[in-house]
Amino acid sequence: MNLFRSLLFLFITYGALNASASSLYNRLDPTSVRQHLALYELFPNTPEGQKALHHAWALLQKEDAQQTFSIPNIDLPSFIALIGGNLSSTLELHEKDCLFVNNLAKHLANRTLKTHGCSNLEEILQASPEEIDLGRALLLAVWGEDPKICVKINSYEAMLDLMALQIQAHLPSSATAFDKINAINNFLFFELGFRFPSYSLYAKNVDLFSFLPSVIDSRKGVCLGISVLYLSLAQRLDLPLEAITPPGHIFVRYISPKKEVRNIETTARGIHLETEQYLSVETPSLIQRNYKEVIGLVFMNMASNAWMHKEYPKAIALYKKALLYLPDDPLLQKFLAYNYLFAGKVKKGQKILQKIANIISPDSIVKDSIPEDFLQNKTSIEAIKTIYLETDETRDSILNKQKKLLSITKKHPQFRAGLFHLALTYLQIGREKEATKYLDQFFQLDAQEPMVNYYLTILHMNRFNYPDAWRHFLLLEKELQKIGYVPDKLKDLSLALRQLSPPPSVTVQAR
Repeated sequence: MNLFRSLLFLFITYGALNASASSLYNRLDPTSVRQHLALYELFPNTPEGQKALHHAWALLQKEDAQQTFSIPNIDLPSFIALIGGNLSSTLELHEKDCLFVNNLAKHLANRTLKTHGCSNLEEILQASPEEIDLGRALLLAVWGEDPKICVKINSYEAMLDLMALQIQAHLPSSATAFDKINAINNFLFFELGFRFPSYSLYAKNVDLFSFLPSVIDSRKGVCLGISVLYLSLAQRLDLPLEAITPPGHIFVRYISPKKEVRNIETTARGIHLETEQYLSVETPSLIQRNYKEVIGLVFMNMASNAWMHKEYPKAIALYKKALLYLPDDPLLQKFLAYNYLFAGKVKKGQKILQKIANIISPDSIVKDSIPEDFLQNKTSIEAIKTIYLETDETRDSILNKQKKLLSITKKHPQFRAGLFHLALTYLQIGREKEATKYLDQFFQLDAQEPMVNYYLTILHMNRFNYPDAWRHFLLLEKELQKIGYVPDKLKDLSLALRQLSPPPSVTVQAR
């Protein structure tokens, strides 16, 4: 939405399409830079247009909006486009304009960070996470150190600065952290209209919607892309946020000095979700990522896109870049190992898998069975590829994956992940009997696997087979008690089962 459309929306809202420039000026939000510049674009040669331009300028500088002063000698159309969030891939600011924005934003909090303005990637790698200026570091890490690229980097940094200045214009001088969060949410999700992209867009281009410039250009981003933008703005506004990663997801979090928690779900316009909603039977805790690790996550997303397109050498190169920022991440090492296997470098892949086969991720209660099964010749490289085959949630897509998994599990009947994912495809199309069959096969191989017992409890309960439901529930409960984890879903499941059938008097053992 450009500035003209922004003001047009305002006019429609107020029923003021035929109003005069003067009456429109009086209706503007006195803290909105965008609304004032929109009016200026419509009425540049009127007194109201000039007043609006000066007011917007004063807001950006946090000065008295009634003060009269001259607009500096800059490329005003490009500057207005930048403020309006319309920086395209072909628009680059002149050096003098970037310097002007930098001076305008010199009071922003990220200026105190050691890596602010650095042009050497080695400085980023050597810096501590607390010294990372995320926006600058990410742009430099992905685009490189070429002086020609610095023009683009400076332009996008100017965009971030101007976004932060506009948010700041909405804030009182004594703004709290919660005021800042609300202001960022309103600006990003309502004023600029940032959204999660449709499945058809992000499924094939997840890297585009993870990388900061693409997110800014399109105003669309997956959880990682919007979170990086949010964190970059928060650094400028002196708002200390944490990056939190449930499995396959990321959101940002603020914890006040009084231990008040505000989770910010960046895929849902910044709403707060209780932490428990991110937990599950198999996820007892969430991983906090520092800002250097966040850069590694962006490279991981880029690598996953290459993997999806079967560009395995490219995926390997990107995973290796991610390792510079996430050297000890078991998921990253596992994915790197798989892509070595897919690229025909089997010994390299095996070597990594041997190191991580027995590692349990901090956000899980069990180790991944795939590395162990592969090292024990219970599965194959092609079978692993099938596990990670993308589906678009349509029935045809699910059935296609199901057909391949049926073939895989016939060849490798002891491949636990193959059986589990095959069962999931049957659950997706509502065929619980077949899902139960393959989960039972998994259970015969590994009776302690929590998620298998969780699903079998529910499936047997749905089929009124309460003895078997209790058997699997008690095994599930036993495994979770070993680590002292009692999730809400376990409590809910226990209550539902007790309402249908009393618990057995004797503890049931695994067969």
